[in-house]
Amino acid sequence: MSNEFQIVYISPHWCWGLTMVDGLIAMLDIIYLLRNTKEQLRWELILHWLHGSLAALHLSLILTYLQKYQLIDIAPEIPQKLFSSQRCVAGFNLKICRSSLIVMSLKGRILARIAPQKTLTMYG
Repeated sequence: MSNEFQIVYISPHWCWGLTMVDGLIAMLDIIYLLRNTKEQLRWELILHWLHGSLAALHLSLILTYLQKYQLIDIAPEIPQKLFSSQRCVAGFNLKICRSSLIVMSLKGRILARIAPQKTLTMYG
């Protein structure tokens, strides 16, 4: 698979993994792909493939999170273009998604004690 296709493949699976560990592995896969790609990624192809999909939102959230903590180095407009192309979440709901991502990735152990595993896997 091309690196672009791998990123597109990982994006929807990140949110719908079986466990929180699956979500973290997907994030690590994206970090690895972005750091170890020798050729330039064709982001326009990724944007085209994900246009209008929920996976565009997932990838936008992952990339925004990884950029915020300086774990990847990509053009800052890419997550925004991905977000703009999806039709699923906006406004306050987006803030909830971003906050949930931070809580689940940084405080997963605490959250896992509060919410049943089925609830956690529904949200990434």
